[in-house]
Amino acid sequence: ISVIEIKEDAIIDRQKSRLNFVIQALTLVVPASKTKAGFDKPVASFKYKDVYNLFRSTENCIWYNPQNEMKHLNMADAFDLRLFQARIIKKGNPKNQFLTDIYNGDREGLLMSQMIEHQLLELESDLWEY
Repeated sequence: ISVIEIKEDAIIDRQKSRLNFVIQALTLVVPASKTKAGFDKPVASFKYKDVYNLFRSTENCIWYNPQNEMKHLNMADAFDLRLFQARIIKKGNPKNQFLTDIYNGDREGLLMSQMIEHQLLELESDLWEY
């Protein structure tokens, strides 16, 4: 298992002019290249609060920092600091479809993912103006 899907809510804090992300769940996924059917297969989903408590209570849950050997972090801290790199694959919609399904193809889904990411960055930037 090399893929983790992160389900999170984006919440606008107008008083502090910030866009906050609250992680709701983590899903372990077997990538398409490792399955016989040739598509991603979700294995298990966990409520983030439960996983967070596990990370805090276990010393072996370490986020390795390749740039600084002295600054390895607990996985809970790494998720809090948003040290992961991720691509947006879904946005709230009535049919609960992936972006690639909505926009008919991998390329279009990737372009929309990047556009949504830029829109979120611009939204956070615009919060400072109000």
